Amino acid sequence: MGAKEGKILGPTLGYSQEPLLPLINACEPLSSIIPDISKHASSALESTPSNPADGLTRDESAAIRLFTMKWADENKSLHTILNDTLKTADRENLKPWHKYLKLFLTALAKIPCLPSDTIWHGVRGNISGEYPSNNLNVKLSNCSSPCSCHVQTNKTDNLVPAEFFPNTTKGSVHIKNLQPYTLYLFDINCSEVMATKTYATRTDVYRPSSPLNIELTLNGQRLRLKWKPPAFPQGPIDEYQVIVDGVQVKPPMKNTELSYEMNKDYVAGITHTISVKACNIDTQNRTLCSDPKDTEISYFRNKTSTSSNIAPMQSISIKQISFMIILLMKILVII
Repeated sequence: MGAKEGKILGPTLGYSQEPLLPLINACEPLSSIIPDISKHASSALESTPSNPADGLTRDESAAIRLFTMKWADENKSLHTILNDTLKTADRENLKPWHKYLKLFLTALAKIPCLPSDTIWHGVRGNISGEYPSNNLNVKLSNCSSPCSCHVQTNKTDNLVPAEFFPNTTKGSVHIKNLQPYTLYLFDINCSEVMATKTYATRTDVYRPSSPLNIELTLNGQRLRLKWKPPAFPQGPIDEYQVIVDGVQVKPPMKNTELSYEMNKDYVAGITHTISVKACNIDTQNRTLCSDPKDTEISYFRNKTSTSSNIAPMQSISIKQISFMIILLMKILVII
């Protein structure tokens, strides 16, 4: 799917017919696209051992290194420009890349698959908003080796040590059991650095509990469902979804609407089942709703039964009138 065009893109073809060239030669067609590409390719080769692991040649291993290495200007790096090009609909733009892609993908195909695992990549800045609310990750980098750092949550005694890769200065902190839609302060302290870096972030929303005080009544000739907000909203409720006899009402109710009235008159002798869900929409645009079964309620009235809207006081008044008529008749008989 192309991010800019919003449509399905065609396959990347043509590179497989290219010959397998040394890295420097494979990058020559990119000289007008990527500034100093030959300089970066030479640097990747110099940093690559003569006999790489997994049966790769030096040029194949260097092709992977060239794709992953950091550049002074990330917007002009090979991997940024290649990714942007892959997102465009015009596959002709990929032709200058074919020789490099042949070398790069040949190298990737030789690397054996590993079991599922978590891959950590240290970056500068706070990217906590990209993670679920109960699983926040803080990335650390640029710490003098050996690093000894920990993260403190909300100025409490909850100190979580950072884990660093062997022989590197980059690591991560994995903080669990955070509450949804809650503001947190994270202090990053390193023994080798005097200053403390503080990040403030709010966790994402989560699935709310069910609406409360569900009522289903006959209002005139139409059924009306009423409710109150959930006890645990887990965020600012985005919408309410009403389900009538298994069919969701469209569009959803606004978060300020706490009632729904059916658009057709009720017909006696028919059972209607209605429920309502409270929903939040998280930063990944996922709609997280409460369980509709928790609020499910049914309404049924026999064809011969009296209206449920007759109030108790009205019934008492009728009895009083009947008693007065009987008493008046007795008085008239006596007279």
